[in-house]
Amino acid sequence: MKYTKLTAAISVAGACALSSSTGMAFEINPCLRVLVYSSNYLDQAPIRAWNQCKKTDLVAGFANGKYSKGTVHEHMTNFAIDEYRGADFEGFLVRNKQTDDSKPRQLIFEYMKDPEWNKPPSSHPHKTLAIIYGSWWNDDPLMYTWGESKDFRDGLWNLSGQFKPESKKYAGGREGCEVEGKNHLGWNSHYGNLQYLHFMSSQMPGDASDEAQLEETTRLALAWIRFAYDVATGDTPVDSPLTPQIEASLGLPSIALNQCVEQKNVKIRTLFARSGVPLDERNKRTHDVALGSIFHIFQDSFSPAHTCRKEEVVEGSHYAVLTQAYNYRVQAKDKHGGDEHSFNDKYPGWLLTYARNGDHVYSNDPIAVGAWMLSAVDAKTPWNTVERHLRETIFRKQSAGVNDQSPCIGKRAL
Repeated sequence: MKYTKLTAAISVAGACALSSSTGMAFEINPCLRVLVYSSNYLDQAPIRAWNQCKKTDLVAGFANGKYSKGTVHEHMTNFAIDEYRGADFEGFLVRNKQTDDSKPRQLIFEYMKDPEWNKPPSSHPHKTLAIIYGSWWNDDPLMYTWGESKDFRDGLWNLSGQFKPESKKYAGGREGCEVEGKNHLGWNSHYGNLQYLHFMSSQMPGDASDEAQLEETTRLALAWIRFAYDVATGDTPVDSPLTPQIEASLGLPSIALNQCVEQKNVKIRTLFARSGVPLDERNKRTHDVALGSIFHIFQDSFSPAHTCRKEEVVEGSHYAVLTQAYNYRVQAKDKHGGDEHSFNDKYPGWLLTYARNGDHVYSNDPIAVGAWMLSAVDAKTPWNTVERHLRETIFRKQSAGVNDQSPCIGKRAL
């Protein structure tokens, strides 16, 4: 399913439950689980006529009492899947293609209902919804928003709570479970030492040079990606123990504490697949959720709120190369005085160009690299090849000796 004639305009109304005041990365929207493509815009819609998020926002105190905001991560993830599947795949576009050009063309994609698929010759099965869940995971690592009805409402409340840095305790991954801030998985992913999950630096300015911060962020991101890649390929079984040693190597807080379970019961699926779902389904989801978490890092690394990238021609192709990784605490410390992080986390121009005509403005964008990563997972490409490709594409740094005074790509002044 290749979207080659979608116009670059977008329609983004109001503020979602995951609002700009929370300072998240490129916007995600668990409230609106339908992706809409037309000849004029990228949009999103509820999976049913009645959407509880209209009310939930008010209950949970989210910004502006509205629920509709851009599904940026979801669109990026779905485009990467589409590009990997290719034009010959009997998927969404083929099923919904209109032959009458006189009618407005609007394509509705309910990723929650997309059946399991694989791309021959690989027999590796994928589920689109699980990859989308994975693209949420880095912002919602305790998987609060994966449920329905009251469970979803409570999850939104818990998610908003983890962005209150003054709190002493936060909701864990199970009902009645509370976790101290320094041990909380979600809190640490934004304020602590897990900012690499969003390709941001945990080091404050002055602690190290821009170059050193970028290199350390890249190192940590690649360590996570290698771990998640082995889960996505199945080389790390979903029921293998998630040991304190593995947690320490990734900088993770105790998952046992975050889920209020005994350490002996913590498995790889405990980290990536929400409890309360049948075990077989959790096992199936784990691979793709791990893959989606990799996609999230790719995507966030292209956000002008997270990094500074500048244009550079690499072997005849246009690249967006890295020069700096920012620190979230510095950007979001005063949301009332102007949240620089949120201000720069909007639909990027390169995504809109791709939506319009399928062209990559930058050869190393998250759609191109995401599609490549899917092929690598299915082929079980050796890690050294994967790492080399990522360092040469999505994590490529500006060439040494380049004195570029141009502004960062996509950066807007407050």
